Amino acid sequence: MSLNLTQRQIADPELLKIIYRALDEYHLSPELLAVKVTESTVMEDRSNAFETLRRLAERGIGIAIDNFVTGYSSMGYLQKLPVDLVKIDRSFISGIDRSKSDFAITSALIQVCQSLGKTVVPEVSSSSCVSSIATRPRASCSRRRSSSSSPHSPRIRRSR
Repeated sequence: MSLNLTQRQIADPELLKIIYRALDEYHLSPELLAVKVTESTVMEDRSNAFETLRRLAERGIGIAIDNFVTGYSSMGYLQKLPVDLVKIDRSFISGIDRSKSDFAITSALIQVCQSLGKTVVPEVSSSSCVSSIATRPRASCSRRRSSSSSPHSPRIRRSR
């Protein structure tokens, strides 16, 4: 089960209590929950978002960052954020079948994420991205993601 969080929700000092209480009330294991935040949500208030995500991760809740590489991204944040899944934005991936530079950058990002133990999900509407990356040496995608409402979202597993 996943929960999309907005900037306002991340900033809410009651958020952790609300999530923990819901898990307790419904007798759910934290490992069954993943929270998803966009890259811009995290970067709006880095210190608060980092702390909130860290505390959720400590409880065993999966963390996914959505729309990665659309503005604020830095490879350093991949190392600092307690993120299990990185969803690369569609606009960044769309040219990899046609552009060597787009392919090189996307492949490098995937390799960095995977070497840090993170699952990588390209946000695409067709499988051409996955096929392209998967058939080229030293690059792969963990799973195709067709839309944000897809019931086939990958299960997030803590690697720490």
